[in-house]
Amino acid sequence: MMRLAWWLLLSGLLSAPVWSSDTAAPEHSPSADSGDEQTRVEPATPEIEWLEDTRTGVYDLSHWLVSGVDSWFGDKPFDESGGRVSGRVFFRILERQDDGLDTTLRYRLRVDMPNVSERASIIIGREDESNLVSGQEDFDRNQLVRSDSQSESATFFVGLGFLLRENLSFRLGVRSGYKLFAQARFSRTFSPTEATAFDFSQTLFAAVNDGVGTTTGLNYRQLFTDRTALHWRNSFTYSTESNGVEWRVRPEVIHALGRQRELFIDLPTEGETGSSVGVAEYGIRARYRQPVYKDWLFGELIVGHFWPRDEEDPARRESWAVGAALELFF
Repeated sequence: MMRLAWWLLLSGLLSAPVWSSDTAAPEHSPSADSGDEQTRVEPATPEIEWLEDTRTGVYDLSHWLVSGVDSWFGDKPFDESGGRVSGRVFFRILERQDDGLDTTLRYRLRVDMPNVSERASIIIGREDESNLVSGQEDFDRNQLVRSDSQSESATFFVGLGFLLRENLSFRLGVRSGYKLFAQARFSRTFSPTEATAFDFSQTLFAAVNDGVGTTTGLNYRQLFTDRTALHWRNSFTYSTESNGVEWRVRPEVIHALGRQRELFIDLPTEGETGSSVGVAEYGIRARYRQPVYKDWLFGELIVGHFWPRDEEDPARRESWAVGAALELFF
């Protein structure tokens, strides 16, 4: 049954038309459109009622819950006073040679609550527990093509974030129902040229069952052309519960194909300095991403080849991976 679901999702993404509206490309990323495509007039998108109702229902429920909680702390009207609700839901089906078929469901809800604080926001979602605590969410979905059974278990969480000053923030939260965690984060971006940027972040964290530690993030972004860019992510984490420094490196080339279609080629690698196997896994992966309905439902096709090795393995193994994913923004 799961294999049937996987192939249905895969074939649906391959045959899906590109329903999209042009939007501005993110900074230091390839342009979503260029050339004659920018002036092309797209036909009106036929509405799919059940998709529209699903997205509207998710947003309305989130808005109702958040505005209700916000009203406990004051009488400022939620919408008229800068209240905001946004989020995403991510679903992936993945078949990996050394782990079989697996599914992943992640979501994140971010809100601004005017009666709680003008400088505070609430973050709710389901993410990888270890990455959430250490501040490595950037690697959670996109680092290695692995199932949740191979990585740390996913967990539900709720957090309250405070912007203390321009580059300094603080987060206090609870995951798995009762485990507290706290983070203080300094981040800054340097842009020596219009096409080049360096992102630096330092996160200090303390958490039940995860001890005290710190994560350093170093990202390099380079725009080569209007369509092609490099994004090189690096993360280094040390805590009282780890044997050494856990590191992750992921250079990725992004090529925009137009009309919000993108191709990603990356070389994800990770390991731990205190392990007898310095490099736990490395590989190569390709992802194709395009909107499958308007500009808020995206689909992905994924293929990768990886070389993992655990401490008990006498030699490095090989593993193919194929998958498909959907991501809904609201």
